[in-house]
Amino acid sequence: MGERTRRCAGSDQSRWSIGELPVQRAESAGDSGVASRFDSRAGRGNRSLQQTSSGLAECEHGFFDASMPATRKVALRTAMVFAASKGGVYRVLRGLTRSGLGGTIAGGRQYISWIHEADFCRAVEWLIDRDDFSGPVNVASPNQIQQREMMRIIRRELGVPFGLPATRMMLEIAAFFHRTEAELILKSRRVVPGRLLEAGFQFLFPKMEDAVREIEGRL
Repeated sequence: MGERTRRCAGSDQSRWSIGELPVQRAESAGDSGVASRFDSRAGRGNRSLQQTSSGLAECEHGFFDASMPATRKVALRTAMVFAASKGGVYRVLRGLTRSGLGGTIAGGRQYISWIHEADFCRAVEWLIDRDDFSGPVNVASPNQIQQREMMRIIRRELGVPFGLPATRMMLEIAAFFHRTEAELILKSRRVVPGRLLEAGFQFLFPKMEDAVREIEGRL
């Protein structure tokens, strides 16, 4: 993700600093602070989730507490970025779907926060150009989606008629081999890009159907 940020932000970096934090733990997260409500639909682990969120808050506080008087600071709270490139979360979901494993995971009711790679890059560039913008910013699509609906969209675009459901344990094993975090899919989070929307930022791909269709058109 950091490399993707650097590729998007190719301008002079002498007057700004971007810190990046994942927003994958909270069920409902605004731009003003770390959310305190957690979803228990996907099973156990709420205590560890709260500890993780606390750790993220400490990182963000450290970022803003650092004395850099000549630097404008923006903390990106970034959702999963859907991209066509190999190694990204979408390619993993695509591979599972083509293998017949693109069904519900741990019930499928958990909400997924995401953003298309084009909107992610545009948001980074937009924030660089806005000298009046600083502080935490949620970088996510305005339309969160339940996991079962997300997989239905991907199956439809790939022409796959069905997908076998997966348990939490199955996903954790797969995540281990893919060197990623199972909580990206297991934990419900509804991240609202409130500050971007209020400032008039326009998303090119606010709906997952359009995002997936555009990415598949390049694969």
